[in-house]
Amino acid sequence: MDKSGTSSLASELVSVRVRNQRYCLDAATVREIVSARRFQLNEVSDRPFGWLPLDETSIPVHSASWLLHGVFVGDPREQKALIIESGDTAHGLLVDSFDSLPDSAP
Repeated sequence: MDKSGTSSLASELVSVRVRNQRYCLDAATVREIVSARRFQLNEVSDRPFGWLPLDETSIPVHSASWLLHGVFVGDPREQKALIIESGDTAHGLLVDSFDSLPDSAP
């Protein structure tokens, strides 16, 4: 534990809420956190999936609620999007809210 009483592991995690359940992600994989107001739903698919225009490209976005619980409730534009990077690939993940962010969060 550090001087504040929190473990160093907890300070390296981003804690989010999806349908009133808490999930943690490694903060090192989070490139940025953005509003999903510019989210564009993929009208062709029956799944909550779409695109978020960022910089000079569009990032594919997935609904955490859909992936984890098989349901999607509400307007995705009212959610927050975590932009997660893995190697050269970036994806957006829609979440309901954040419980905690590390000091080094984007």
